[in-house]
Amino acid sequence: MAERDYARGCLIGNLSAELSDQSRVVCDRLSSVFAGWTRAVQCCVRDGQRAGEIRTDIDSAVLAGFLVSAWEGAVLRARVDKDGTALVQFEEVAFHVIAN
Repeated sequence: MAERDYARGCLIGNLSAELSDQSRVVCDRLSSVFAGWTRAVQCCVRDGQRAGEIRTDIDSAVLAGFLVSAWEGAVLRARVDKDGTALVQFEEVAFHVIAN
């Protein structure tokens, strides 16, 4: 993102922000994409929990949903602020608070 001066974000996030109120079909498809991403992240979180690398006191589905939402928010915030602070904060929480 820094190479492009934080001018671009996530296509799905951008479409969600702009089109989710415009079309039920588009909104449903975007929701499906986020759900798929969340399921994929949940599999990774579960693997990490089994390996003792990710805390187990929070359900894998909750952690996965948080990570996807937090990442999308961090990307959007980086675009608004034109710097990587939100991305660094995401990394700090994701890899130092959630991880064991």
